[in-house]
Amino acid sequence: PAAITGGITQINQLIGTAIASGQNSAVSSLAYADRIYQLPLGVVGVAVAIVLLPELSRALKSGNLIEAANLQNRSVEFTLFMTLPAAAALWVMSEPIVRLVYERG
Repeated sequence: PAAITGGITQINQLIGTAIASGQNSAVSSLAYADRIYQLPLGVVGVAVAIVLLPELSRALKSGNLIEAANLQNRSVEFTLFMTLPAAAALWVMSEPIVRLVYERG
């Protein structure tokens, strides 16, 4: 799953860069925005993966598919619980966040 997600992210960036390359400074703006949105995604995603993968491996190794499905469902619920408020905060507070991160170098 991580390799597939990483590959999709890279393809998404490549396509976004190709589309944005026709506008002045659009590629830079896209790269800056990408860095900001990846912060909560990386923090939550890494935390969930660290906890989920060993537990999921144990469940699958023991053949307990119901437990594995429950673990996966709970991890998706937790990820949504954490990332949806982060997305709302990034949207509502976008200008102050960009100023904080990029304004003074």
